[in-house]
Amino acid sequence: MWGGRSGSNGSAKLYQITRDYLAGTKGMTNLIWAWNVQDNPAGGFADYYPGSSYVDVVTLDAWYKAFPSAAEYQSIRSIAAGKPIALAEVGTMPTAANLSAQPEWTWFMEWSEQLEGSNTAQAIKDTYYNPRVLHQGDITLP
Repeated sequence: MWGGRSGSNGSAKLYQITRDYLAGTKGMTNLIWAWNVQDNPAGGFADYYPGSSYVDVVTLDAWYKAFPSAAEYQSIRSIAAGKPIALAEVGTMPTAANLSAQPEWTWFMEWSEQLEGSNTAQAIKDTYYNPRVLHQGDITLP
């Protein structure tokens, strides 16, 4: 949310300018474009979205809450319109119940300094041993 501005004069426009410059002017066509928004209390995620032609993955940072609400999850899914969605930054590990209730998150990224500070050792184990969580070596790419 660049400068706290939404819409055509805010972060959406800055995202578009950046992508147009790198992909169009500089010819960088081998990039995956992840658009990210923070779970700010004001909501209104869609007001900051640069448009589906600019985005490959729609992501959310869970900073204010331990895990996104059902309404935030639905909002992100709606914005993504079938594109992959992910939790770009979390402090609290997703629980089995979280992952079950919101099954379309494709990945989550835990802040390293919050791993042990915001989670018990058991919570970390429970998440990483959850059968829905893949690990290096679980997938073989051709």
